[in-house]
Amino acid sequence: MIFLRALSFFIPLFLGAKIAVVTLVVGDSYTKTMEIPLKNKVLYCKKFNYDLFVGDKKTHDREFFQWEKIKILSKIMEDTSYEWVFWTDADAMFMNFSIALEQFIDDDALLIISNDYNGLNNGHFLIKNCPESRAFMKNVWNRVDCIRGGNEEQEAMGREIFENPLFSKKTKFIPQRMFNSFSKESFHHFKVCYEKGLYQPKDFIVHLAGLHDPVYLTEKFAYFEKQVESRPLDYLHFLSFYGQKNRLKNNPYVTIFLENQCSEIFRSTPEILEGVEEIYFLQKDLGIIAGVIQPFLKETVSLYFRGIDTTTSILSEFFQFKKTKQTLKVFSGFEELGILLESERKKLIFCLDERYLIKKLPNFEKFLQKRTLKIIFTSKNKKRELDLFLSDKNIPVIVYPFEKGELYCIG
Repeated sequence: MIFLRALSFFIPLFLGAKIAVVTLVVGDSYTKTMEIPLKNKVLYCKKFNYDLFVGDKKTHDREFFQWEKIKILSKIMEDTSYEWVFWTDADAMFMNFSIALEQFIDDDALLIISNDYNGLNNGHFLIKNCPESRAFMKNVWNRVDCIRGGNEEQEAMGREIFENPLFSKKTKFIPQRMFNSFSKESFHHFKVCYEKGLYQPKDFIVHLAGLHDPVYLTEKFAYFEKQVESRPLDYLHFLSFYGQKNRLKNNPYVTIFLENQCSEIFRSTPEILEGVEEIYFLQKDLGIIAGVIQPFLKETVSLYFRGIDTTTSILSEFFQFKKTKQTLKVFSGFEELGILLESERKKLIFCLDERYLIKKLPNFEKFLQKRTLKIIFTSKNKKRELDLFLSDKNIPVIVYPFEKGELYCIG
């Protein structure tokens, strides 16, 4: 651990990275209190070969030292070898060392940031290092209309985002828990309850915002230091960032399928997915399954969804986050589906009701006979028509039972 009381303005602790990580620790007492989170930042940046900059003094004459955040960032962004710069508040810790900052990067954005229960929170954000962003930081510094007490530099940043025509379009807001989860102690301090921002195990960062007692902070940092882990985020955890997982809990059929059975059957029987090149999801809730089975899919697989809904949109974000190469596409209805299925590529179809296929899909039997349809998922209480349909056909089928459904492997 490198103690920072002797540093002059700031110093990079690691060299050669294209991402700079920046924080601010001012004063001997505060530096001592931040010893554990500073060590944590050093270890995280060392793992991913990021340059870590730590400011240790105030270099401006404004009353609130938080403006130093803007000064340091502006100075570091003069070095154009950095493609992105990540700001992290001193009183925060990286909790999941499996997550790299590159996973959050979206080249269509200039700024990636989150809101908390009270609006914009600039405790953590990624900013693209380009002329437009450097001009943006200069404009933030010049927002003297925000010098009136409180979180001045945060207000200035928020105003500039929404009043700047370019940044109002090029700022990407992500769920708070993606990289700015608040500890429960912070919410107790703020006297609010905001579940979407509350730290959960496997989250990337925990932020002890608003806490000031050095003894208490040291105790909590020591606690979180023991909880640091390295577990990749799965899709169900990712859904919880958007407050979606609890909504899905109200659908026991999907929940049982996903959490108790889906991952296990594809892990234990990988041959089910063998040769599959396209996967179709006929009901919107089944888009959730795509996220669960994603680790078992080849990169060349294309996934098709019937229409776009919230879950599918989040799934797209998840695939981007995981930097996967599988492609997501949309089809409008069964006529278009029939056309898509005409290719010789092997397909997997998920549906909750086989009547969709038997009654609405043109050439359903032909696709079965050609073995281009590989799998059908159907609920137990609606599978009778499919059984009757297959009973007089010379089509080999392997059925994998589930608690509330079955997988039909054709051919």
